[in-house]
Amino acid sequence: MLPYIMYHKNEPFLVRRKIHERNFVFKNKLELKAVEMYMKEIGANRVLKMEGVFIFVNIIEEAEIIEEWAE
Repeated sequence: MLPYIMYHKNEPFLVRRKIHERNFVFKNKLELKAVEMYMKEIGANRVLKMEGVFIFVNIIEEAEIIEEWAE
C-alpha cells in the first residue's frame, strides 16, 4: 500500500513508488536518465536502490517551530 513512511539510515522518507530495475533496462543497459525522468514525473525528490528495486521517495524534513503557542 503506497504511500507509506520508511526509514533509511535513520532518515524518514515518504515512499511514492517501488519499481523493479528491469523496467529501466533498454537494449540490455540500465538507463539512469530514464530513472531520473520518472522520478521527476511522479514528483519524488530522491531515489533509493535496494535489492534490485528502485524506491522513489520524498524526503521528510524535520518540523520547525515557527511560533510558540500559549493557551
